[in-house]
Amino acid sequence: MRNLKTLITFATLSLVLIGLSQAQENSAYTSVISFAKAPTAQDLIVIEEEAELTEIPCDACELTTTNARMSFGNGKHMQRWKKVHAKAKEHAATVTARNNAWPKPFDCADRQLYTSMWTPMIDKGFEEQCVLTSNHFDPITGKLNTFGNHTVAGIMNNMPQARRTVFIHRDTDNQLNQKRMNMVKETINTFYGTNKLARIEFSNELPVKLRGAEAEKITELWYAGKPAPIIPIASGTESLDATVTNN
Repeated sequence: MRNLKTLITFATLSLVLIGLSQAQENSAYTSVISFAKAPTAQDLIVIEEEAELTEIPCDACELTTTNARMSFGNGKHMQRWKKVHAKAKEHAATVTARNNAWPKPFDCADRQLYTSMWTPMIDKGFEEQCVLTSNHFDPITGKLNTFGNHTVAGIMNNMPQARRTVFIHRDTDNQLNQKRMNMVKETINTFYGTNKLARIEFSNELPVKLRGAEAEKITELWYAGKPAPIIPIASGTESLDATVTNN
């Protein structure tokens, strides 16, 4: 009898343990099945975009009855539709006008874009052409010499108004720079008056410019240093003409 009770007790405990084990497995299986994957950043962006695209109902849509929505809602929806339609119509008119006017409105912009890269080079070229260096001033009196007067005359008479600027090379001596500027102003006022306005500015450009006599002297020395031309006469030819013509 005692062994039977022990056997029954053992069987009962076994059934209880088996039931607990199955319950634990079911709970674990359920937890795995019901596991929700954490949303990614892309999913959150999509959710936010959908929320932004969701239209907020207006006052007419919040009315309860159908009659109220028909009576009071159509007007507000019509006003909103008119605004959207007017904006689309204005945009279409702008595009149509632009297409009809093409290419005239774009010619000037394209031309400015194309020539903008050449503008600094053109400005620098005019500056080097209109700059006065120490060769344009007399080293003793400080006044403009013949070369300087001719250069100023060329600037005043040949340059357009937008380019009528006399540049003076900036020397290390500030007093000398101011003296040269005063001399140029005096020359312009004396010979050209106030009818032809011209600007006078300092420049850091120092182009190689010589007086006519010095340039001619250098050219003569260059020719004098060259050897005399020699025309070889082939053997057996009767004259110089036959040598040149190879006859």
